[in-house]
Amino acid sequence: LRFERGEADPAVLAQLMQEDVEEITKQALENFAAEEQVGLLEDAVFVLAAVSGIDVALKAMHNAGQGPVRRSGVKALFEFCQLIQISPELAQRTGEAVVAMVQESQEDPSLSQNAELLKGLCEAEIRRQVHGHGVT
Repeated sequence: LRFERGEADPAVLAQLMQEDVEEITKQALENFAAEEQVGLLEDAVFVLAAVSGIDVALKAMHNAGQGPVRRSGVKALFEFCQLIQISPELAQRTGEAVVAMVQESQEDPSLSQNAELLKGLCEAEIRRQVHGHGVT
């Protein structure tokens, strides 16, 4: 997938949706939930967010429970959210979901670190859009 800031090729997304990529990526997350397949998990969450939306990716991460899917997924969402513009409402929901994941996995420093990055990005997006401030 090739993304420019704020847009993806609609033809590519339509083709992926026809091929049921959402179900394939969800299945990959379930099958490898307990494994440290960082690249595969990151890619699966990134594609799921691109094809089905951030809320769907967050739900899949929540359903996976504590562990590698959340750790890799939060990193993938951080990378994905850098490429698109998300609404303040979605940024708020994303930040809240990530905080909840960290609270459930307080012993996971990698998740905490990735979550801080994503939460900071979401907060900056909210400030930029709601308050009209640029990110510094």
